[in-house]
Amino acid sequence: MTVRSHGPESSRQPVRGGALAAVAALLLSGLFAACTAPPPAPYAEDEPTEATVMTETVERRTFDTVLSLPATVVAGLAFQVTAPATGILVERDGALFMQLDSGREIRVGGGARIETLLVAPGTEVVAGLPLAEAVHDGFALRASVTGEHLLRLTAPAGGSTKGGPPVRAAGEVRGSSGPFDCDLVDPVPSSTDPSVVEEGSSFLACAVPETVRVIAGMSGQLVVTLATHDDVLSLPLEAIAGTVDRARVSVKDGDEVVERDVTLGGSNGYLVEIVDGLREGDEVLIPSPSLLE
Repeated sequence: MTVRSHGPESSRQPVRGGALAAVAALLLSGLFAACTAPPPAPYAEDEPTEATVMTETVERRTFDTVLSLPATVVAGLAFQVTAPATGILVERDGALFMQLDSGREIRVGGGARIETLLVAPGTEVVAGLPLAEAVHDGFALRASVTGEHLLRLTAPAGGSTKGGPPVRAAGEVRGSSGPFDCDLVDPVPSSTDPSVVEEGSSFLACAVPETVRVIAGMSGQLVVTLATHDDVLSLPLEAIAGTVDRARVSVKDGDEVVERDVTLGGSNGYLVEIVDGLREGDEVLIPSPSLLE
């Protein structure tokens, strides 16, 4: 197997890849069968095989952590405004604020309005508690939020490289015009009924601009940006084995290849931030070590 480098210098190194060759054999077998030709003869178990792997240099890049959600166009959206953090709810000059060090304002966007307060000003509240009922009179792009996505979206602002409240949003509706920027009616996942906590009861919604022609029921996609990672060490996801909490890579160390644990940050679905465990310029094998064993 030949090691090819994407970095400034290339090197060659034989690497055995029995598992990878087996996966390739299965894919080839299915492809040939679809063409009505007989599948290739399988490799003997004791016959060594070689597969081509590449190396990727750890580099600094800038990218966004994004979350893409299936969405539906709705009209006359009713929702609840929830507390973005734990603190005391205060009212000042007709606006609602959380009494925190930052004096964070509670607002609704996209032309929505607060109709009824559910909590009296001066009350101490916890993050995620419904504070008010609100309504958006125009069209909105609504996306259900469940499971892991809900945890990512409700992470404290600046407290995680993997999540946090959205910093901006964009949408697209099938059969209408192209992608458009849009304002979230509430950056914290909302619900229509606080007593309903079943799967899919929480959602994000953004106001569809008046220049975009839609009707209720059309389907689309809502994409929210959770964070921007500027000039961070990163690798393609295919170089990583394991999970977000326990990840490892295969690193070239002279003439040897060693496995190394790494700490991951945010990802855009292709690149992932390397928080710890690697240095700029390190060469890492692709695919990940789990496919090379």
